[in-house]
Amino acid sequence: MAKSLERIRACEVRREGESVKEIARTLRVSRSIASIWTRDIELTEEQRTFLRDRHIAAGNKGRMMGAEMNREKKKSQIRDAEEQASIDIADLSYDGLFFTGLGLYWGEGVKALNSSTGVSNSDPRVILLMIRWFTECFGVEKERFMPRVFISDIHKDREVIIEEYWSVTLDIPRSQFRKTVFLSRGQKIYENRDVYYGVLALRISKGTNIRYMILAHMDRMAKLINMPA
Repeated sequence: MAKSLERIRACEVRREGESVKEIARTLRVSRSIASIWTRDIELTEEQRTFLRDRHIAAGNKGRMMGAEMNREKKKSQIRDAEEQASIDIADLSYDGLFFTGLGLYWGEGVKALNSSTGVSNSDPRVILLMIRWFTECFGVEKERFMPRVFISDIHKDREVIIEEYWSVTLDIPRSQFRKTVFLSRGQKIYENRDVYYGVLALRISKGTNIRYMILAHMDRMAKLINMPA
C-alpha cells in the first residue's frame, strides 16, 4: 500500500515537472524505481527547458563552490608555506647571503672573463639582494653601481617613469644609470604594459677582481658537487 501511494505521489510530482532525481530523493527510493514509476509521463517543452536550465545552474554553482574551495585550499597552503619559511629562515646570515648571492650570480650573472661584472633580472627583489651581496660580501660602494634598463621599444614613452621606478626601488640616483636600451620587439601591446619595467642590468665599475673572486668560488662549488659530504 505504501509503495502504491509513493508511486501515485511520484507521478503527481513528475506531472508538475519535477526531475526523476529529485523525486527519488524526496521519496527516498532509488532513481531507477522513480524512473520506472514515471516513465509514461511526458513533460512539456516548458518543463524540460526549466529542468535543463536548473541543471546547468546547479552545475555552475557546483563549479563555483569547487573553485572557491580550491582557492581557500591554495591560500591555506601558501600560509603554511610562509609560516614554515619563517621557521626555516629566521634571519639572513652572512653565509646565507653569500651562498644565495653566489647561486644567483651563477644563474643570472656575467661570467665571461673579459666582460663586466654584473647581474641582470626583471625582479627587483633579485637586484636588491644582489646589491646587498656586492656591498656586504665584496665591499662594493653604492657609488660604483651602474644600472641600465633593457626594455622593448614600445615602452619609449615611459622612459622617465621606468628609470624613476628603478631609481627609487634600488635607492640609486638616476645620475648613475646608463642610458636605457630599447630593443626592437615589434608593436605587440601586452596587458601588463603599464606595470612592466623591463630587465635591470646591474653592473659594477672597476669590478674585475670581484669577478675573478666570484668565478673562483663558482669553480670551487662545481668541484665540490661530486665530492662526498
